[in-house]
Amino acid sequence: MDTITPEALHQLQVDRESAIADRDTYKHRAKRWHAKYSQLKTASTLPDMEPPPPAEPDPRVPLAEHTDATLAELYDRLWDAEDQYAECREVGRSFYQAWQDQNALLNAGATLTAGVRNALLSLRLHIKHGKRDWAQDPTDARLYALLIGWDCEQHHDHDGDCPAALDDTATKHGWSSEIVRIIRKHRTALAQVGPNGETEAAAARTVDGED
Repeated sequence: MDTITPEALHQLQVDRESAIADRDTYKHRAKRWHAKYSQLKTASTLPDMEPPPPAEPDPRVPLAEHTDATLAELYDRLWDAEDQYAECREVGRSFYQAWQDQNALLNAGATLTAGVRNALLSLRLHIKHGKRDWAQDPTDARLYALLIGWDCEQHHDHDGDCPAALDDTATKHGWSSEIVRIIRKHRTALAQVGPNGETEAAAARTVDGED
């Protein structure tokens, strides 16, 4: 009796795993495996190998065995499934419409934010590059504090060369610590919308890098 080759034994193991994994054609694969295993077992020295487990019984009732009651139950389940399908489609449409509405709101918000940013940029450039001394009048100083900022806004380690004039301006005009806190809070909010000192510094660095 011939000894089976390692390759044939490996292929037999692969076929067994495939028969177990593929449930759609399980019966056919398992039957072919048993036939192949029996043939090799007869013709060669084949070690004992556990066959694939038996297929699970088909839960479906053969058509000839159905009764009026079981058919009525199947139709009831079919109609329930159709109703659930219609409900799921309606829920899906509602979710899709809600997503479209939310997306429209986000786009509108982005457009509004861009418009506000451009308006602030125009006003900021007008104030920053004008000849007016914005520190003399308290109202002018407060507008400058909100739109430009008396302190340095660049992202780096601040040193003695960085502007930090808000406290001096507050002392000059007699602003309380609470007013200074509110000004800094509102300036932070406007700076987050932009533009601010860091965006201008970043633009300058880009231009210097290109040169």
